[in-house]
Order: sequence, then structure tokens, then C-alpha cells
Amino acid sequence: KHTSELRRVLLEFRRIMENYGVEDYRAYGTSAIREMQNSALVLNRLEMETGIHIEPLGNAEQRFLDFKSIASRSSQFDKLIEEPTAIVDIGSGSIQISLFDNGKMVTTQNMNLGILRLHEQVGRIRASAARFEGLVEELVLSRLMVFKHLYLEERRIRSLILVDDYISEAAQKVNVREFFRGAGNTEEALPAGDGFLSRESYEAFYDRIKTISYSQVARGLEIPEENVPLLFISGIILRQILRITGADLLWFPGVCLCDGI
Repeated sequence: KHTSELRRVLLEFRRIMENYGVEDYRAYGTSAIREMQNSALVLNRLEMETGIHIEPLGNAEQRFLDFKSIASRSSQFDKLIEEPTAIVDIGSGSIQISLFDNGKMVTTQNMNLGILRLHEQVGRIRASAARFEGLVEELVLSRLMVFKHLYLEERRIRSLILVDDYISEAAQKVNVREFFRGAGNTEEALPAGDGFLSRESYEAFYDRIKTISYSQVARGLEIPEENVPLLFISGIILRQILRITGADLLWFPGVCLCDGI
């Protein structure tokens, strides 16, 4: 199913490139491609069927491009990492948490807690909607607590910088303010602007999306309804990371991997 969807997307990209007369391109694959069974065979087949070559990025290469993307977006990056800060990259197959302090990286760790991976794990259990959140929290927290004991110790993180495909996009939407208006403490829960949210703002947003239907979330945030469960999983991951780090400030730079190329 996923391979068929990827083929469809690649063919659409090829059509767009041909319409614009594109002569050169780069197509990269991240953790989902790296961890795919028989990835070399699948990528060769996709290239034969679509004419597009996908180059799998190593984890270190992906992290480097992520950091370049964030640093290129704003001078805020250099300022933030002078104090304890975590860059959280939530992907489809894994998440990467990189700790910075005094302008330097302290550690970076990869965990198999990607959005699609968690969605498939919970799907195999066939959990009810009522149990969905609790199961995802358990899966996430068990891994994050190990990270906390090994790398955080007594270090308290002040800020989180988030790179993902769901919560970051939602935080940039104007309509997100409508969600806050229904969450109580309206004035205190409004976004700080420029992609920044306080911890309280994010908690209000998360609590709000839990109380309304998938269709209401999709309409309010102008996203496909099939993406709402993935948005929810991304939200759970972020909430648990906030809890173990104690961070008070979130920054959603709104970057993607291509910004670092």
C-alpha cells in the first residue's frame, strides 16, 4: 500500500517537473526508506517505474541537513542554543532528540518512535478510540524515560525546537486561534507569534483537539482528515517530551529537509 502511494506521488512529481522543464533534481529518503525491508529492491523498482532516483540519507546526513534548515530560518537558533535546548525531529519511522547547551551539541539520540511506526503498532492491537491515547503514551514514555535517565540527569531543558510534518504545520495556521478560544484561559493560551508557543499554549491546543471530532480538527486546521490520527500521535510524542524535559518554550521554525540543501 505504502509503495503504491509513493509511486503515485513520484509520478506526480515527475509530471510537475516535466511541465516546468526541470533539468536537475534530488530526491532523498529518510528513516522510513532506510528501514524498509528490501529497500534496495523497492527503490530500484520505483526508479524503473517513475524515472526518479531516490537517495537514502544516513542518519548523520539527515541531522546535518535538519540543523542547517533550522539555522537558516532565523537568528533565534543561535540565541536559543546558548541555553539548554532540545531539537526534536519527529519523522515517520523514528524521532531524533539533539541536546544543545552553551552553543554546542551535547548529545543526539535516535529512537524508533516514528509517527507511522506507532500508528501501525497501535493499529495491529486494534485499540478502541478510548484506549488509543493511553497506548501511544505507554509506547512513547517507556523509551523516553530511558533517554531521560541516560542523558538528561539533572539537566532541565528550557526550549524545544520541533521539526515535524503535522504539529508544526498546525501551529502555523491562523485558525489555530479558534481552538484556543474553546479551551479556556483564552488570553493566556494564545500563541506568542513567529512560530513560538508557551508550554501552556501547547497544552491548551492539545487538550482542545482531544475534545472534538477528526472532521472538526481537519476543517479547523485545513488538513486532510486522514492526517488527523498522525497529528494526534505527533502531539502525544511532543507532550511526553515536554514532560520529561520540563521545557517552557516551543519553537516551530516551519522548516523541512530541503531548506538545508
